Amino acid sequence: MSFSSVHRSALFALLPVVSGLCAAEARAGTNPIATSYATEIVDVSSLRGKVLCGYQGWFRCPGDAANMGWIHWSRDLKRVTRDSITFEMWPDLSDYAAPERYPVSGFTYPDGRPAELFSSDNAATVLRHFEWMRNYGLDGAWLQHFLVDLPGGPQPNRYPSRRRVLDHVRNAAQKTGRAWGLSYDIAGMPTDRIFGVLTADRKKMVEEQVTKDSRYLHHEGKPVVQIWGFYFENRQNSMTTALANQLIDVAMFDEVDEGTAIFRVTSSPPTQAHFVGYDGLPSDWYLRLVGEGARMLRENRQIPAEIPIKP
Repeated sequence: MSFSSVHRSALFALLPVVSGLCAAEARAGTNPIATSYATEIVDVSSLRGKVLCGYQGWFRCPGDAANMGWIHWSRDLKRVTRDSITFEMWPDLSDYAAPERYPVSGFTYPDGRPAELFSSDNAATVLRHFEWMRNYGLDGAWLQHFLVDLPGGPQPNRYPSRRRVLDHVRNAAQKTGRAWGLSYDIAGMPTDRIFGVLTADRKKMVEEQVTKDSRYLHHEGKPVVQIWGFYFENRQNSMTTALANQLIDVAMFDEVDEGTAIFRVTSSPPTQAHFVGYDGLPSDWYLRLVGEGARMLRENRQIPAEIPIKP
């Protein structure tokens, strides 16, 4: 079985599990997802019933606003080669405008066209991604805010770009009526610096009124924050079905470098290296699948034995 087949099956296999939990709560009159529909303007006053995706926003290209090289595309920031690539899935750029495309020297699509990649430090691209969230029925995103890139972290030179991406997300959420929240990612951060760096940035976000943004997620009157990286093995990070049913997190929207992306990925990638695709399925298949799953859960529909939509 191919990588993408496993990926596709695993994603769909989650739906009956979550649906069972939702149905149980619906019978008790407490199912938030059965009564919370993705509307044109998402309600940001509560986490309950939300279908959100993680948004890495960490890709950079030579010539973009950051101009720091091929960050998260290649181990060699100056070039992308067969031996230096760090991603498994090639994004489908067919809908991207010319200013959003960055040529990749030495890579071509099967039809001979020069291959291109995108940068997250591009307002038009972030807006495009949030438009897809809206069009396919996702409520919004958790923006991954990496401690290693913040002041006090090991890579503070990346902070200006990281902050621009945050502003791009804010603007995109406004224009598309999506919700967004900060997810502090502690991966790779020295343990003794986690608390200081995280709390300093959180205080800065509050002082600059970022968390008062009209599209920022709140719950019970307070702005929410997610901290990623404590992992399930942590005994203090207990999870129950009641807690898990408050919202659905889809990971990740754009993470092609760890094979978890749900956005548009091509099944006809460049031939100069090995990449996985969607086995010939449409490039928006996972967006459609997640959108349909969200609708089924919100409407408390029974999950059928077969995938209910066709490619």
